[in-house]
Amino acid sequence: FIDLATDGASETNVDIEMPSESTLAVQLTGQAPLTEGSLEGISVVLYNDDRTVGRGEQTDPTGVAQFTGLHGGSYQLYVYGSSAGHADDWVRGPNGDLAAVSLDDESRNATIAVPLAMAHTVHGRVVDEWGQPIRGADVVISEHRSDADASAQPGGLFVESTARAGEFIAAGVPDGAWNIRVQTDP
Repeated sequence: FIDLATDGASETNVDIEMPSESTLAVQLTGQAPLTEGSLEGISVVLYNDDRTVGRGEQTDPTGVAQFTGLHGGSYQLYVYGSSAGHADDWVRGPNGDLAAVSLDDESRNATIAVPLAMAHTVHGRVVDEWGQPIRGADVVISEHRSDADASAQPGGLFVESTARAGEFIAAGVPDGAWNIRVQTDP
């Protein structure tokens, strides 16, 4: 507490202790078939444990995304790997559950390796009942879930718009069962 009740008064020797910060390096590994093996420029988003705050970084030429100024706690990662031929997906553990990254208040230079799963590319064409292409339709690809899975971990969602000839390409779709639906404006 500092009492500055007098106009023009100054206070010296005020020390402020900032909370400790952590750093995290995320090392991506994978084949990157669409970028000739390069993992540079892939977006990695780090979310706090309740996903109310996210920070994004892009990987450097060695495939590392560097996060600084973090507070201790539990985090989750989402990697947008489709540009390199990998899945756009949450980082998952060996059993498929979302992986958590735990940092201490003063974790310096913590590094985690994230192997990227290969992905699928879905190509298609949207036409009307007379076989004419529909331009500007939204193709929505969402993870298939049964009623029993309704409370499961979050899955993927891909939305692509069709081009002039009604064609669409959705890259970065992970293994799994997916629902595909089309939305158009009348």
